[in-house]
Amino acid sequence: MNASSKHGALLLSISLSVIAFVMSAYTLSQWLRFNNLTLAFLTVSLIAFWVITLAGAIMARGHLADYAVWMVVLSEAGLFVWVTILVSDVAPLLAITQLFTTALFALLALRPGRGTGILIAIGVVAGLILLGVDFALDTVVTWSRLVPEPLLTRWLLPGALVVLTLLGGVLLWVRMRISSLTVKLLSITAAVTILPVFAATTINNTETDRALRAAVSLNLYTSALKAAASVDSFVDSNLSAVSAEARLKVLRDFILLPESLRAGGEDQVLATLASWQRAPLSGVETTEARPFVREFVVLDAEARQLLTTRLEGQFLAFDMTRVVIQSNTSFAQGVFFEGSEARWMYFFAPIPGEDGAPVGALVALVDASWLDRLLQRNNELLGAGSQSWAMLYDENTLQLASGMPLPNEGGPRFVVRPEPETLLALQAEGRILASPQASTDDFSELHDSLLQARQLRSQPAYYTGSINTGLGTGRYLAALTPLRSLAWTLAYVQPEVIALQAPRNQTRAVLAITLLLTSLVAFLTWWSARDLTRPLTQLARVARRVSEGDLSARADVTTGDERGQLASAFNSMTDRLQEALHELDQRVHSRTAQLQATAEISRLTAIIRDVPELLRQTTELIQDRFDFYHVSIYMLDAPGAGLVLRDAAGVGAEARLARGQSYVIGSRSLVGWVGQRRQARIAYADSADAYFSADPDLPEAKSILALPLAVGDRLLGVLKLFSKDDDAFRPIDQQALQTLADQISVTIENAESFQRTQQTLVDIRDQYQRTLNQGWEAWAEGQPREQHIDLRPGTSAGALTIRVPVRLRDVVVGTIELELPDGAPPLSAQEAAALETAAAQLATALESSALVRESQARSRREQMIIEITDQMRSSLSPELILQNRIRNLGRALGGAEVTVRLNPPTGAGAGAENEGADGA
Repeated sequence: MNASSKHGALLLSISLSVIAFVMSAYTLSQWLRFNNLTLAFLTVSLIAFWVITLAGAIMARGHLADYAVWMVVLSEAGLFVWVTILVSDVAPLLAITQLFTTALFALLALRPGRGTGILIAIGVVAGLILLGVDFALDTVVTWSRLVPEPLLTRWLLPGALVVLTLLGGVLLWVRMRISSLTVKLLSITAAVTILPVFAATTINNTETDRALRAAVSLNLYTSALKAAASVDSFVDSNLSAVSAEARLKVLRDFILLPESLRAGGEDQVLATLASWQRAPLSGVETTEARPFVREFVVLDAEARQLLTTRLEGQFLAFDMTRVVIQSNTSFAQGVFFEGSEARWMYFFAPIPGEDGAPVGALVALVDASWLDRLLQRNNELLGAGSQSWAMLYDENTLQLASGMPLPNEGGPRFVVRPEPETLLALQAEGRILASPQASTDDFSELHDSLLQARQLRSQPAYYTGSINTGLGTGRYLAALTPLRSLAWTLAYVQPEVIALQAPRNQTRAVLAITLLLTSLVAFLTWWSARDLTRPLTQLARVARRVSEGDLSARADVTTGDERGQLASAFNSMTDRLQEALHELDQRVHSRTAQLQATAEISRLTAIIRDVPELLRQTTELIQDRFDFYHVSIYMLDAPGAGLVLRDAAGVGAEARLARGQSYVIGSRSLVGWVGQRRQARIAYADSADAYFSADPDLPEAKSILALPLAVGDRLLGVLKLFSKDDDAFRPIDQQALQTLADQISVTIENAESFQRTQQTLVDIRDQYQRTLNQGWEAWAEGQPREQHIDLRPGTSAGALTIRVPVRLRDVVVGTIELELPDGAPPLSAQEAAALETAAAQLATALESSALVRESQARSRREQMIIEITDQMRSSLSPELILQNRIRNLGRALGGAEVTVRLNPPTGAGAGAENEGADGA
């Protein structure tokens, strides 16, 4: 092992040692706080791992770095499996940590080879084992694992993972230049594929967990409201029943009897009470024969007990009865205990006299165990197998009832242990039988949530954490809601492991797939790196690819010698070129979307040379590609002082073209303003812009953009765009549209120039043809019309004659006729082509001869005119000029007669004429 690998093994071992020390200190503090056996096992295991990492660091400094790597990695895998067995919700993070640490040890502390692949495979297998164990303990095996605090799962473990990732990234970056090809490829693969996948998995798990928690909380709250409504209905209906029974005449008459006469009326009242006692309890459906009301008690106005239907026991609620009589109000009271199995709910109702004033009170003692049965009817409202149920707590956070059967032993279950004075008062009132045991857990967060639920009655209240359900302390999700009828709070709970099982299974599945893909990618990368061991050959191959235009090709720097330096220089050159192209591509891309339509319109209109057709195509294409409401083009009129509508497209185009429209340049209109200043301008319908004019043909127009059509300083027209959007023309859009307008201007200018050029060419061609015809006629005058050449004297011509026309430009001036002798075969294709070539060459020669003759004649005439002109300038006698020079000029020009007419001086006869000599 080289020095770099030893350095990597040392740093990684020290890092794991620091993390193990921090985690040991955390678990030790939790153990001392909660005195939990599982925390003790965790603390001992982490301390042992800390010792192993310290030993690995010591071995890495020596010559046993390879052994240190294997020892640390294998011990870490065993520790993580043990932690997964003891603690829930940590397996995904541990699996990711296991893979990262093994990958870092393999890349930084081992030489490239089979050992690196085996170590990475161990990390993948260990991660899969962690996920499998976590899934089995959640779904298959009944195992109560320790629920971690949020500090561990949200901060400590992710923080340790981030520290390892950063450390590994820094070490890999430092060693990148001298690392092997295998290390580089594996590092790049991890950075490009594994890290994003794990980050996405973590984010997905967090978001899914949050969403599912919200959905579960909402369902729990709905179920809590339903269960609370059933309890309130139970209390209200039975309180109403007791109040109705208290108003019966039989009770009032009995109380108003003199004490000496009451003994005879007791049997009738007791019989009535017994019949009421056997009546079904309102709100509870049951087939049991035992009575719902265990006791009716009748008291007089002094709260003295007169009658009771119970044979044994002692009535304790005299103080409550006095309150009922004094307030003349019916109400229900909480649960009271008279024995280990005797729990009562008191329903008080005043017995009114003739004048409505209470003469006594009727008290019904209802078996409180019916509360449990009532809550059981609301079990698993979240679905079969959801293990959800309701629990009732009184104002002292004492657990009164539960939808899940509760054990009888253990004493009362308080959420938070009350003060001793409160316990004694509750015991004296019969609210509890005995004080809670010393081992009763203290759930202060649940206590605060219950109080908050009673204080904020109109807002949903939720709780996530540990709850003592009587079946053991576990972690639950709960929705809390206060009762309307009593000062109680109902909690509808569900085990967190059941509620969040779906996202946990999803996370485990995604991580398992990721680990398998990671192993596959690592294997393929290692296999590829093994084949790339010849740097010079690879560099030549990459250089060839770059020379062919593939700028993505890169050379792998595997050595630190001249070959590696050459490869680095080559890569740097290619990187700079690709970065420059990428930067240029980014700049172009930002404008491509805006100019794409402009380029398309320019491309489609560039081939059009007819200006009206160009305007029509331009308006239609702009309206179609940019989806404008209306497009108009105004062109400069002949005088150049006005702009006239030449074409339009979109809504109202036909009507506007039929009606016609024009603007004077510089007028108070949008087109006139743009035509005068040659600047783009926008007008909005929702502003006080005087340049926005409503058009009945365009009722939905909200914004107008007018752009000048100009080439240099020459104004061609104005392009006017209408849109139904208020903000259709932003600065970047205006810039792109101005570019389009400039291109349209150039296209129009080119079309007009093309038309002018075409007309000029036609005129030149006609003039040339006339000149050619004149020269030909002059040359052909006096020439024989036909020349016969006897090629074979004495040979008779046959019937086959071949004629080839001789053309001067577009005029046929002659024909070449070739007569073949009798028996001669027809001309071949080559011979016919040669004959046609001879005709073309003859036409060219004739054309040149005619042009030369015409040029010579013109030259002679021009020379003679120059000479005669010079002679006239040298003579001072008008008679000589008229008689001699004009005669010579006429002869030179080939005239038959020359007449010179001079206008008389002012005042002379207008018709006077002077004639000179005639020349022949």
